[in-house]
Amino acid sequence: MSMSEELDAKRITLPMLLQSFLFSFILFHWVNAPRKRWLGWTMRVAFCIVLLLPVLGLLTTRS
Repeated sequence: MSMSEELDAKRITLPMLLQSFLFSFILFHWVNAPRKRWLGWTMRVAFCIVLLLPVLGLLTTRS
């Protein structure tokens, strides 16, 4: 692997930063305001979706 390919592989892009910031922001508010039920439900639903999508991807490629 050349030096330029290695730098391209390590480059942080804007979507990566936005995703990290959004996750940190939501997690910060979830920890600081545990009584907000809608935030807890949102995090649970997002967690289930994150687990379900790879499983569905595996099931569809085997058919």
